[in-house]
Amino acid sequence: MTVRRVARRLAVVWRRAAHRPVTAVGFLVTISLACVLAFTAATGLPEPEAHDELSQVVMADIFAHGHLCQTTHPFWQHFETFHVLSQPCYQGKYPPGPPLFMALGQVVTGFPIAGVWISLAVMIMAVGYAMYAWLPSRWALLGTALVTLRFGVGVDWAHSYWGGTVAAAGGALVLGSVKWLTARPTARDGAALGFGLVLLALSRPYEGLAYSLSPMVFLAWRLCQPWPGRGRLWRAGLPSAAVVIAAGIGWLGYYNWRVTGFPTTLPYAVYERAYSATPLFVWQESRSPGPVFRHQEMARFEREFTIAGSARTRAGWPRQKLIVLGAALRFFYLTPLLLLAGVGLIFTRSLWRASLPAATVFLPAASLATVLAASSVAMWSASGRYLAPATVSIFLLVTVGLAGLSHRRLGPLRSWMAAAVAVIVIVYAASVLLMAARHAIDLRTSTAWWTAKRDIREQLLRTDGADLVFVRYVPSHSTFQEWVYNGSDIDQQPIVWAREIDPESDARLRAYFGQRKAWVVEADEAPPRLMSWQRRERE
Repeated sequence: MTVRRVARRLAVVWRRAAHRPVTAVGFLVTISLACVLAFTAATGLPEPEAHDELSQVVMADIFAHGHLCQTTHPFWQHFETFHVLSQPCYQGKYPPGPPLFMALGQVVTGFPIAGVWISLAVMIMAVGYAMYAWLPSRWALLGTALVTLRFGVGVDWAHSYWGGTVAAAGGALVLGSVKWLTARPTARDGAALGFGLVLLALSRPYEGLAYSLSPMVFLAWRLCQPWPGRGRLWRAGLPSAAVVIAAGIGWLGYYNWRVTGFPTTLPYAVYERAYSATPLFVWQESRSPGPVFRHQEMARFEREFTIAGSARTRAGWPRQKLIVLGAALRFFYLTPLLLLAGVGLIFTRSLWRASLPAATVFLPAASLATVLAASSVAMWSASGRYLAPATVSIFLLVTVGLAGLSHRRLGPLRSWMAAAVAVIVIVYAASVLLMAARHAIDLRTSTAWWTAKRDIREQLLRTDGADLVFVRYVPSHSTFQEWVYNGSDIDQQPIVWAREIDPESDARLRAYFGQRKAWVVEADEAPPRLMSWQRRERE
């Protein structure tokens, strides 16, 4: 059997599968979850490492225990840590969307990472919904498969607690529902639009708002045009969207009120006022006077990371910020290989005439551009997850480019270009698999700081009784290696992690937890050393 005949048979199988979107997308979800489970079996459950991850795991535990926030602990100064509020109540600063998924996973399985896998499945289904809205079926399935490869097989988001999948799902629902609502409006698609906007508000509200501007303008423009479905859009699509949005925003306002005391005040804003003088946007000035810190590690983080980073952003703006954003887009989402698909966008004019409306390119490009523009004026450092709402837009443009490379108007070059598209996809899949394998090897052989914390935690859990661990840092301690994070109910958890403050304060905390065994961990020794409280007192 010749290579050409094999290729033709595979193309026929692909087309048949693509015409059954529910089955095809369900298969991709199954494949991604199988890869994630296999990866976890090989490397173990992921350990939260970054401050952002640790904070969101705290939030997930609070939600999993049925609370929106917890009462401030009487010894909260010992438990004060990065990106977690202690006043006016105990809760993380981040939007609640990703932690709510993690809490669901924790309730169902006992592990918050299972909630990340649930959000991964939701993201792939939402991406399929958007791809099938904008593209012919065979290309829609390819676009969904590319996203599945990158994040389901590549396991970046699926094996961490960053939360990018929730924002990506929200962005996909918004982009897909706008197309369906302007083609054959239904109440279901209106609800999908509302749910997508709510997910963006609950995960990345700033970038989500920027991303949603272009789809909303497109929807408003279509509402002003005479077309057969406009009346049904008014009667069914928009009311169902409004109901979902009202419910979601109402819950978010209630959550804000429970945490901060005001429905319109975000926990993020309260935390920034308490722990940072750095402005959020490049045109703002630093707040004066700055915050008063009780722990030198948190003061050093503000001084050496936040203030220094914002100074670099302001000095190099906008060129340096755009370079960083471009690098995040190029290497985190596309890889240099998929950039070749951009060549195919040259032929999109003929594609519009054949089967695709111009909005298939312009709308995702505009939504991506607004996210990049919004991120460029923010003071914080750029990262791939900040662009998460635009995930479907990025891969939709890539898929249109691949379609353009193999379009029939290329004449005698078409077969060669179609083969080039197949090679790009196959090599991309192989590179993702290699990336996942390298990541697995790195995790299995890692000697990073969090491995020592995990080992000490497991050592303490194997012993009888509950423990209180005072964490001791040296003056040169890396502020990115934070041990002091606790769960929802500090008094009842098996291990309590506390900061050393001074002998009198430490003694009062020791007396408060008098029934526990007390320890001190020298976190900056190599390896970190655990010793009893009594030995610490003698030293």
